[in-house]
Amino acid sequence: MRTTKVIPAAIESEIRTDLAIVQVIRLDWREDTALQIDPLEHFQIDLCLSARLQGMRVCYPEQWGPARFERVGELLLIPPGKPVVARCDFPQGTEHYTHSSTVIRLNPDLVYQWSEPGDWDDVRLEAGLDIDDPSIYSLMGRLTREAMAAPEASSPASSQRLIDLIAEQLGIEINRYFRGRQDLEFKGGLATWRLRRIDERTQQLGAPPSIAELAELCNISTRQLQRGFRVSRGSSIGRYVERCRIENAKRLLQQGTPIHRVAGILGYTSHSSFTSAFRRATGTTPARFRQRV
Repeated sequence: MRTTKVIPAAIESEIRTDLAIVQVIRLDWREDTALQIDPLEHFQIDLCLSARLQGMRVCYPEQWGPARFERVGELLLIPPGKPVVARCDFPQGTEHYTHSSTVIRLNPDLVYQWSEPGDWDDVRLEAGLDIDDPSIYSLMGRLTREAMAAPEASSPASSQRLIDLIAEQLGIEINRYFRGRQDLEFKGGLATWRLRRIDERTQQLGAPPSIAELAELCNISTRQLQRGFRVSRGSSIGRYVERCRIENAKRLLQQGTPIHRVAGILGYTSHSSFTSAFRRATGTTPARFRQRV
């Protein structure tokens, strides 16, 4: 696999302040390419606006060794001071993949003013690969909308001030998220093979699996599944299933599938119910999402 420090990218919009840099970018990943990221001086938060490739993986080589790559979710955080390698395991027949992301470079003081920097152990590093926190999602969505509106903003100074205020909130929420994950007692979580089965099933097209189906797949009770999944992933199993459903919807929309067909393929009862669910999850409608990507 070829290792590079640069992936072809286009910056579609950008706002810079003393506390943060907000960019909406479009990346073009190529097959058999690994991106090497040198240690950063800032927190880097990446919210995928399109559908992240299912084969996206990240490795922290100094901590995990060069062979361990873990799955990346829709919302990813890279802490300061850690070299990172990212790669995509492409489906057969796919040579490149383009996706859009909002990338925030956040001043570390905004996080560390509320706690000691501490050591980024496995628990915290893994928790940053797939952040499932409504407050952080909401703030990232607001930063995305502000960045996209930047070229037409009537007052650049007010826009920068708003970015700083949101960045300060983001620093608080990031600290709370990782402190909460660190405080979890990681006992009673699900075995790796069970988590893998859940991932494989929820990423399939079609109507989403029920909790009972996933419990049967893992050969445990629904109560054990719900409790164990929350310990392992830090979110409810129901919320995770819905997130995977929306990710499948994004992929189908990117492929040009008509909106009404997407709703049917994924088991929504109507076009309107799909639109409402998509807007709740992404802050935009399926039609506008398609125009954007």
